[in-house]
Amino acid sequence: MRQGDPTGYFYFPSELVSNGTLTRRPASAVKITHAVTHRTSGDDSPMAASVVPITTGSEVLHVVGRPTRTGPTWVWAQQDLDLATVAVADAELATLLTDTAPPRFVLLYLGAERFVDVRGLRLILRTARRARSLGGDLAVVAPPHCLRWMVDRFGLGGEVHLARDARQAARWARAGR
Repeated sequence: MRQGDPTGYFYFPSELVSNGTLTRRPASAVKITHAVTHRTSGDDSPMAASVVPITTGSEVLHVVGRPTRTGPTWVWAQQDLDLATVAVADAELATLLTDTAPPRFVLLYLGAERFVDVRGLRLILRTARRARSLGGDLAVVAPPHCLRWMVDRFGLGGEVHLARDARQAARWARAGR
């Protein structure tokens, strides 16, 4: 643990801004669970013995709900869809699609500020396939550049619908694809 850091988190130097403070807690922040002392020359110096990923206590996706009884279900990403969050996001989407009355259409709002890695892409594709197997579909609203690039590069345009904005996504859902 860095001296003067009361939270007990270690941050990689590249994630600090110039004045030494964080803009937000990065996904790579890790909690130091306990330390082991190593005796050298008579002084005790702490060494990290066990490092585990932190949990933020917040959800990755926020299910906003349906504007009407038969309308699409809006889901807003609260965090990036990457290695650190994909397991929780997968569980949240699986719960949504195994509900007693699963939504016909799921509109997943990401926004330009989110990051999606290949694991997040795989989750989106798997969820879209699951939604189609239940008679619905999934669209990603305001996809970040990294997701648009992967969908284009891997030729996945037919697998998942990328809507430019909420209006385009709503029209897509009303048209039934």
